Amino acid sequence: MTLLLTVVSSALLATLVALHRGLFHRGAKARIVALSAKFAEAGLAFLALALNGATLLLIDVVLGRTAAVIVTACTLTMFGGLWFILPRALRRPPDTGPAVFK
Repeated sequence: MTLLLTVVSSALLATLVALHRGLFHRGAKARIVALSAKFAEAGLAFLALALNGATLLLIDVVLGRTAAVIVTACTLTMFGGLWFILPRALRRPPDTGPAVFK
């Protein structure tokens, strides 16, 4: 399963390059940006799942199931926070964002 998540992630992230190459200089900048944002977010989600799947597998073998679940929950939270929550928080106008970003 982890291998398949990695393949899907790679395909989605490589699609950004194909979109750019196929649509560049065709007056489609807004379309490229909109599609690229969606593919990048999906690619990052699949990459996070793949990395967490690998973490779960390895830690389970080395330290046991309980440690694997705890470590994977921590890394999943880290990816979610850094890759998805933080960018959304920073998109807000400065006067409405969290105090830490002002």
